Amino acid sequence: MDNVIQRGMQADDAVGRFSFNLNVFGNLWEQIAKFRAARKLWAKMLREEYGVQDKKKLFLRGLFGGGGSGLTKDQPENNIMRGAFYALGAALSGAQTTALCSFDEAYTIPTPRAALLSLRTLEIIMDEVGLRDTVDPLAGSYFIETLTKQMEEKILEEMKEIQEIGGMVHAVATGFIQRKVARQAYEYEKGLQKGEYIKVGFNKYVDEVEDPTDVELHEHNEQWVEQQVSNLKELRRTRNNREVSRTLKELEQAGRRYDCFSILRPTSPFRLPATIERAWRAFLAQDGVDSLRAVEKCRQHPGKMWVVRGKRMMPLLPLSPPEQPWHSSQYQSLPAVYIQNASLEIAWTRVVLQEHTIAGSVLMPFLTEGYEGFDVNNPRDWFLAEHLVKNEGAPLPLVSQSPYPTTDGRAAGGR
Repeated sequence: MDNVIQRGMQADDAVGRFSFNLNVFGNLWEQIAKFRAARKLWAKMLREEYGVQDKKKLFLRGLFGGGGSGLTKDQPENNIMRGAFYALGAALSGAQTTALCSFDEAYTIPTPRAALLSLRTLEIIMDEVGLRDTVDPLAGSYFIETLTKQMEEKILEEMKEIQEIGGMVHAVATGFIQRKVARQAYEYEKGLQKGEYIKVGFNKYVDEVEDPTDVELHEHNEQWVEQQVSNLKELRRTRNNREVSRTLKELEQAGRRYDCFSILRPTSPFRLPATIERAWRAFLAQDGVDSLRAVEKCRQHPGKMWVVRGKRMMPLLPLSPPEQPWHSSQYQSLPAVYIQNASLEIAWTRVVLQEHTIAGSVLMPFLTEGYEGFDVNNPRDWFLAEHLVKNEGAPLPLVSQSPYPTTDGRAAGGR
């Protein structure tokens, strides 16, 4: 609003076209309080800070939608009920417009049948149940009014913090908002895995047998996968660290500078949120390091490895003492050697900008525990991973996003 006024427009002339897209998910009462607080604060701010008097322009114009973040691929038909309750929450909090995600969106692009079910849900609420007969029907409820007041206070705290750092435009340009959203998403996912946030069919009331619900999937084209693999190989072959440096400089000039970056490879099925959190704390606790690499102790010592050239061979590591070469020593007497696994990497952005590498010269180890650094590279690794999961030797993290479907229509992998 301030930017609009700075450009010479009057608040009364511009505010009537403002609109919001607000997400519905989770606890019904909390969502109702959230939307009621938003409507109240918006009207109060326009009237007291910007002098808007037209009552119609004080309305918070918005679409209160059932966001896909609340859906699960486990027991997908539960999403039909979730959508109905999301629509109920939006109606009870004074929404002018409501949109629902379809129950199969945790799997795929909505099918016509799923989209029609969402439409019929809204029509039942409007024309059969009567939830649009009055505005704000819960007004005056002690519980709802108290929760709305608490929500107002929390929203004002967030707004004050943003104003103190220079306003919303500056907060977005510097990455403040993005970091806040990313942190919230991480905490929510971690809470789901720990059971702090209940999600029926996902972390509570989970079926002992696989859900037989048949969800129609869009056809998968194997050529797309082959093309993407080919593109990735070409990228790895031709990528240029100097180009990475140039891109980071452009982001910095655009006000989007990030102090650190992390590489999380998708080939570690047992890496948990707690793994990343532990590595991040360890990285921040060390002064003078450029980057962190996840490592584990070698099971086969490279001092016992050879490079074969024709009819001759030589030690892979020509560093051992001549009086007692490593290849002729007992394993117990060999120095500990660690190998990088596919768990994760963290580095300061300055390393790329100043040294044109993604590692730097001062690296610190992050010792992975158990199987959290296990790397899948070949069919044997897949076999071992399946064995560990089946025999509860290693836990798989709960993932709320759906896996990519295989050519036979089944979901690849699992949770």
